[in-house]
Amino acid sequence: MKLSETLTPEATTALIAAKEALKKPLASLEAHCKTQNGLCEKMKRLQKEHAELENKAAGGSRKASLEIHALIDQKSRLSRTIEVGEENAHVYKEPLREAANNAQVALAPVIRDLQTQIEDEIEHVLAPYWTDKSWARAAGRGCDASRALGIHFNGSLGASAVEFHAAAAKFLGLIEAVLAGGEIWSFK
Repeated sequence: MKLSETLTPEATTALIAAKEALKKPLASLEAHCKTQNGLCEKMKRLQKEHAELENKAAGGSRKASLEIHALIDQKSRLSRTIEVGEENAHVYKEPLREAANNAQVALAPVIRDLQTQIEDEIEHVLAPYWTDKSWARAAGRGCDASRALGIHFNGSLGASAVEFHAAAAKFLGLIEAVLAGGEIWSFK
C-alpha cells in the first residue's frame, strides 16, 4: 500500500521533522543496548567459564576452587552492572517515547485518510452482496489492510531497552517508508 499520493506538503514536512526527532534518541538507546548486550555476552562467557572451573574443581583442583570464588564475585558485580544499566535505560527511553508520540501525531492524519479510502473501496466492492451498506463498511474495517493501518508506536516504557529499541526502529522504518512512498502493508 503506497502513501505517496496522499501526502500533503504539510504532512511531508511534519513527518520529516518527526523522523529527524526520532533519530537522535534512537541512536542513544541503540548505543545503550549495545553496551548492555556486550555485558550480557560477557556474563555468558563467565557462566561457561564457571561451569568449566566447577568440573576442574570436582576433579580435585584446588586452584580451580579458588578461581571459582573470584569468578562468583566477578559475576555478581557484572550482574549488578547489568541491572543498573537496565534501570537507567529510562533516560534513553523517555525522550524516544516523546519523539515517537509526536511522530505518531504527524502520521495519524495520513494513515486515517488512507484507512478511510481502503474502507470506501471495500465497501463499494462488497455493497452488492450485503443488504445494508453499513455491514459492507464493517467488513472493510475488519480487513487485514485496514487493521494493519491502525499502526501506533507500541514501545512500552516497562519493556526492556532492547525490546523498546526494536519497536522504535520499526516505527522509524514505517515513517521512512511513508516518506519514500514505499509499501507499508502487503497481502501475504
